[in-house]
Amino acid sequence: MINCPKCGADNMIGAIFCRTCSEKLNLNEISPDVFDAAPIPTSVKVMKILQRVVTLVVLVSLVALVAGLFLPVTITVTGASLDQTAQTVSQRKYAALQAPTARTPNVIPFSAEEATAVVNQSLSLPSSSAGNKKPQLLSVEFLASGNCKFILKTLVFGQATMCTTVVAKPTVTSPGVVRLDVLRASIGRLPLPGPLKKQAAAQFAALSPASVFATAEAHVEAVSITDGKCDITVKR
Repeated sequence: MINCPKCGADNMIGAIFCRTCSEKLNLNEISPDVFDAAPIPTSVKVMKILQRVVTLVVLVSLVALVAGLFLPVTITVTGASLDQTAQTVSQRKYAALQAPTARTPNVIPFSAEEATAVVNQSLSLPSSSAGNKKPQLLSVEFLASGNCKFILKTLVFGQATMCTTVVAKPTVTSPGVVRLDVLRASIGRLPLPGPLKKQAAAQFAALSPASVFATAEAHVEAVSITDGKCDITVKR
C-alpha cells in the first residue's frame, strides 16, 4: 500500500491519484518507508528462533561447566585431627620406611590421617610459592576397593578454591618400584575423560618431585590397602 502524502489515505501500489483526495501520487517523492514491509518467510523466523535457542544452550552449558569446576568437594581426611603425639608417631613410621633397621617391623601400617599428615609435611603444604595456583592440601584416602583417593585442594588466583581428585590403584611391580594406575579423575564435580585423566595426574606429579619419596619407595616390597588403612611391607 502507498500512503497519500496529503491526506494519509492508503492506496494500492501503482495508483496515480489518491482514491480519497484525488491528489496525484508521485512515487519519486514518496520515501521507501511508506511501503509495507515484505512479510518475513516462516523459514527465516524458524532459523532465528533456532539460533537463539542454540545460543542459550551454549551459554547455559558454559555456566554449568565453570560452576562444576569450582563446586566444593567434600574432603574427609585432612590430617589436622591428629594430635602432636600422633603426628610424631606418623613421622617415625615414615622415617623407619626411609631407613629401616633390624628393629623395624616387617609391616608398617598407615592410617589415612597419618599418610595425609606425612605427605603434606613432606611436600611443605600449604604452598607459599608465587603463581596463580597455590596447592593448599593433598588429602589421601584408602578405599575399601583397595585403591587410593587423592584430593588436591588448590587456591586459584588467591580467591577461588579448586579440587582435583584422582582415584588410583597402587601396584608394586618389583621391590622398590611402586606404580599408581589412574582409574578415575575429576576437577571439581566434573569427571574427566580418558585423555584428560593424565593431565589431572600430572598436577600431582608436578607437586611431588621424584626425589621427595624416592628413598621411602625404595624400601617398599608390597602394599595392601583396606578401608582407611594402608599396610606397607618393608624391603630390607
